[in-house]
Amino acid sequence: MHEFAAAGPARPPQDDHPRTPVFVDRRGRRRRWMTYWGLVVACLGLLYVALVTASLAAQPVRPEGNAPADAPPAARVDRPAEVDVPE
Repeated sequence: MHEFAAAGPARPPQDDHPRTPVFVDRRGRRRRWMTYWGLVVACLGLLYVALVTASLAAQPVRPEGNAPADAPPAARVDRPAEVDVPE
């Protein structure tokens, strides 16, 4: 077989150094910054949802007659069809 099969399960390497965080923000500026901007983005999202909800509640979308090319029924003129009569 393979030479590595008899070696047993792999173990993580042993370090003599204690595990400490790479970056520590002792004053908490990064947390305050992220909290502030998170709240700003959340408020903008809520404002957007509120505006969409208010616009739909005030004037719901009606597919019939919303097209600007549609004329009101009173302005339409019905003409009889033209018929070609052979002579």
